[in-house]
Amino acid sequence: MLTLELQKSLITQGPAYGIKQPLLIVNLTAPVGYPASWESIDAQLARVLGLSSRHSKGIDPSRPFFQQLALRLLSYARMIQTNAGLALHARGKILGTRQTDEGLAISSVAMPYVSPYSGAGLRVARWVFNSLQQLLIAENANSLGSELQKSFEALREELTQLGPRDTNTLRFVHAALQADIPHAWVTGPLFQYGWGAKQCLLNSSILETTPSMGVATARDKHACATLMRIGGLPVPDHGLAEDLPTAVSLAQKLGYPVVVKPANLDGGVGVAAGLNDEHQLTQAWESARRHSDKILVEKHLDGEDFRLIVLDGQMVWAVGRRPAGVDGDGLLTVAQLVEKANQDPRRGHHQGATLRPMRLDEEAMDLLQEQDLTLENVPVAGRFVSLRRAANISSGGTPTVVTERVHPDNRLLVERAVALLRLDLAGVDLIVPNIEKSWRETGGGIIEINAQPQMIAASQTHLYAQVLRSRLPGGGRIPVLVLMGDERIRSLAQEVYQLLRAQGQDPGLAIGRENWFPDGATGQTNRSAYHAARALLMHKDVQVMLWVIHPEDVLLNGLPIDRFDGLVVTDSPNPDQSTSHTDLRKALPMILPHCAGWVIADDSIQEQILRTRGLPTDTRFESGLSSSTLSSQILKRIQRLLGGDSV
Repeated sequence: MLTLELQKSLITQGPAYGIKQPLLIVNLTAPVGYPASWESIDAQLARVLGLSSRHSKGIDPSRPFFQQLALRLLSYARMIQTNAGLALHARGKILGTRQTDEGLAISSVAMPYVSPYSGAGLRVARWVFNSLQQLLIAENANSLGSELQKSFEALREELTQLGPRDTNTLRFVHAALQADIPHAWVTGPLFQYGWGAKQCLLNSSILETTPSMGVATARDKHACATLMRIGGLPVPDHGLAEDLPTAVSLAQKLGYPVVVKPANLDGGVGVAAGLNDEHQLTQAWESARRHSDKILVEKHLDGEDFRLIVLDGQMVWAVGRRPAGVDGDGLLTVAQLVEKANQDPRRGHHQGATLRPMRLDEEAMDLLQEQDLTLENVPVAGRFVSLRRAANISSGGTPTVVTERVHPDNRLLVERAVALLRLDLAGVDLIVPNIEKSWRETGGGIIEINAQPQMIAASQTHLYAQVLRSRLPGGGRIPVLVLMGDERIRSLAQEVYQLLRAQGQDPGLAIGRENWFPDGATGQTNRSAYHAARALLMHKDVQVMLWVIHPEDVLLNGLPIDRFDGLVVTDSPNPDQSTSHTDLRKALPMILPHCAGWVIADDSIQEQILRTRGLPTDTRFESGLSSSTLSSQILKRIQRLLGGDSV
């Protein structure tokens, strides 16, 4: 009989054990040895999860059964959440295992989850556990396929609703990870990058320095074009249409071809370009009205479509955008070419997709008819078959990098346009016949400015790190000191806090559930020591943070930061006032892997710290120091960190 159990042990709100995300810690009970057909089980799970190969191929097959099971639990749970678009980047680990006389192994397994969705993380863990359990005892694993598939689809649908609603947020998080920039979810689409005085807030690609007036104006296409026109910049003639007769009248006045688009939406939603007659105009109008009641009719500009990104007054990237379509090869039909193009792994609606699928809808069928083609026709090799009038990436278009080809006049044009809106980051849609020639020579104009540009297409992913670097001096980190132990720690921290203030620094101090701000004011009592520290990290005047905790604070919630610069651990010589050695022994392995600098410890616990795993190799120990000497030592270390010197 196979004995398997999964029990929740702890959910931390922050990192611990060297894992830089919040943790779900479970106890996994399994036999030490069991004859499992892992190859068959992995193949079945790969089919259910839609994987092209076995996800667990990196697991050493010589490991005992209980470790094989735990590692698959970690691996599959992480993969399911990342594939659903959740910003899960850390890898879990087996914290420890004890074996019973009955031949069972009880393993403590740390599984990272994406804040604030601990419940979803637990449901994923249970789904993976239950699926592995069923496959292990099933006489015919293939018979479970449809049942597992159905339950997995329901789980995946739940998870996809939790991920970011735009392509930017997830990629800013990944860019922060690669650049070692601390970050945390705040609320809704709002994320904090960096801590204290070296932080910024982002809502997708809207920066905290982006003026709301510029964003609102850019989103109103009529107002934005009016502003551009008054500012002497080239934009196509247009007008607002309250109803279809007005739209027809405007089109006749402007002269076909025209463009119809919602005046208050981004991303190419409801946009139809190159409309040549009233029939096409009517179809476009009805489509646009499904998305907005504010419709713009605009003179169509001849030329190629380009998106140029401007950051802090400088054009930093440019792509040409070809409308959704396929290139004939003389062998495949139009339908087959579209199907083949949509198999490109870059195309999709998942968070990792850099391109969108092509759709054979009403607009595509109309365009095929205009090109004297049907879905069954075989285009000759090299012929481009257009499926969209507008060249938006969001509707299946394909980008090409042209940054180095942009004519100086075109570069200056988009920089001046963004400056008119007072925006610090924007995407400008420019129509010109040739990006390498001046718009003054060839004609063309600005058709849209996006104050919240999606920057994923055409190898633009480097822009995320560039934006973060422009806003986060020093990588977004401030010195953080953790002080843990008996009552002496509180007095010591307050002394260091006051000394820093006297020297003109701006420290923040969190003691238990209380926090003290740099100006000496105290905040409200927080829910926990974790939240007291997290609150300080939100304030832009905090240059350094002192966090005073008891071991049980860490045991309950983990850490509010992914790493810190120094640790002071004390224990009272009076046994009646001594910190629980059991709690201390449990807390140290949770926090020491996150210490990037130094440790100061009492004689009574120095040996214990030395024997704890995960201690930084460059840690130095000092003990037997008086309170005044200790505060002086701490102050010197903090001053070095604030001055940028190595400790």
